[in-house]
Amino acid sequence: MENLKGSDLLMKCLADLDLNCVFGMGGHGNMATLDALYKAKKERGFKTYIVHDESVGAAAAGGYFKATGKPGLLFVTNGPGMMQAIPGLVEQAMENSAIIVVCGDIPTAQWGYGAEEELDIYQDDDQTTLYRGFAKRIFNVVDPKQIPDAVVRAYTTAMSGRTGVVLVNIPVDVQSKVITKEMLEKDYRLKERAIIDRPRGSREAVEKAADLLANAEAPMIICGVGAVISDASDEVIELAELLDAPVGTAYMGQAIIGGNNPYYAGRVGGWGNKYANKAAWNSDVIITLGNRFDEDETGAWEIGDTYNIEKTKIIHVHIDPRELGKIYPTEVGIHGDPKEVLKEIISLIKAKGKTYNRGTKEAIAKARAEYFEEMKEYRESNNVPINPFRFVKELEEVFPKNGIQVGAAICARNYYCHDNPKSAYYGYGMGLIGTSLAQALGFAVGCPDRKIVSVEGDGGFLIHSSMLATAAEYNLPITWIIVNNSSYGTVWGLQRQYFENRSIFTEFKYENEDVYVPNYAKIAEGFKVKGFRIEKPEDIRPVLEEALKYDGPTLVDIVVDRLFSSTPPTVSRCGWDKYYPDWE
Repeated sequence: MENLKGSDLLMKCLADLDLNCVFGMGGHGNMATLDALYKAKKERGFKTYIVHDESVGAAAAGGYFKATGKPGLLFVTNGPGMMQAIPGLVEQAMENSAIIVVCGDIPTAQWGYGAEEELDIYQDDDQTTLYRGFAKRIFNVVDPKQIPDAVVRAYTTAMSGRTGVVLVNIPVDVQSKVITKEMLEKDYRLKERAIIDRPRGSREAVEKAADLLANAEAPMIICGVGAVISDASDEVIELAELLDAPVGTAYMGQAIIGGNNPYYAGRVGGWGNKYANKAAWNSDVIITLGNRFDEDETGAWEIGDTYNIEKTKIIHVHIDPRELGKIYPTEVGIHGDPKEVLKEIISLIKAKGKTYNRGTKEAIAKARAEYFEEMKEYRESNNVPINPFRFVKELEEVFPKNGIQVGAAICARNYYCHDNPKSAYYGYGMGLIGTSLAQALGFAVGCPDRKIVSVEGDGGFLIHSSMLATAAEYNLPITWIIVNNSSYGTVWGLQRQYFENRSIFTEFKYENEDVYVPNYAKIAEGFKVKGFRIEKPEDIRPVLEEALKYDGPTLVDIVVDRLFSSTPPTVSRCGWDKYYPDWE
């Protein structure tokens, strides 16, 4: 009989917590763990998905968390493997994605000897310190007996409070160390120890918040990613209907409500919706849920396009108390889980017996109609190259009813084509471009019965293109739409606006200044992913329909007007104006 090892105990502990879906790559530092994983596929029903870049794996694990509410698992090797994961993990940490990274390491007896892939410039075996800037906790396992404790603590740390990234570092000799059958079969009661609390906030603060909202003349609800992670969609919609109040969202909060919901005012902030910004400015009471008041949402805090802080009373609900009052003064700060807090607030407001008719749905419908009228010229354009808003219009009309949109190029961030919550996820934790392309892998694994659609720019695709290989290997139902404008369009547009049309390092072009336009559809075909290329407006709808109906992964390369797509006409001015005053 084959000896039982520490890595076998790791698989048992993960399975006990229902953590059985793994993204990863192999290396000499985690081979024993991978061998145990191979056996766990047959014996414990584990599902495994190879990735071809650890940063892509991090994004996929984050997508899986968002899709299922369960921590994503990422297996990486030591040294270059765990380092290559860092960009993706930092992005996911800033998006509040719960991910447990299981990392191999060199043998403990070789620390300081310059072992294969050891980081020892400053101190012996120093790799885990690289994660200190973004991981919630690092667990160094130096004996198999520590594995059950490390696993359950990693789970509760990743999932409690502000969800995030946790590292479990296991040297190869610990993975390979022989253990007894009794040690493997022992009941460690991990489920009983995996306690995830959802605080409801202090009663005094909740009652004060309910009174403010019940007596407000123009209340508004604004949701961040924390509300999405809290699964507070039902409560947000109920509160909106109860108060007849508009719902706005920060960039990462858009999954909280369907885009077609009559109470959805749109996204607030410098790249947001005009009506949503106006509603926020005119509100006397705003309840904001799981929100950070970041630069994008606020117009860099000082401009005043979104929030009228001298007038508006802020009720701030956040699972992380460090966010309360950090940016703006709060009338009421509530340290609690948005879903649980809203349940209490709704109950208290209902008990007051008031009804409200502010004409909110009618105002939002009017604003939407005005927006579409304003954009009609662009949405119905027959120009070549294609106007990106013509593409957006066509995508709205063919988007699958059960689809999930993961990420969006700038031109496609404010359109309304989703009937239900949890249908549009936009990641912008650190602004790692193209990460949503890789997150789509995790969504496809976590929601196998739904079509995943990821809309991103060509710049992001060039960074994360290895996700095509994983999608092909597992025939994942993803349609990637690459907005091909031969540039890192956002920054290119800002360079031209701020610096008198001068730009560098942002355009794709040859030395003779001709535009460099790769064919991403052919690249996809090389990965065995069905590719489509669109260059004419009349081809948009039929190609999208074919791609979305295809049984397997597809990529649509749509060549758009590069000047227009980098400077969409709906964008508000942002707070960078004060630093670049020449922008007119």
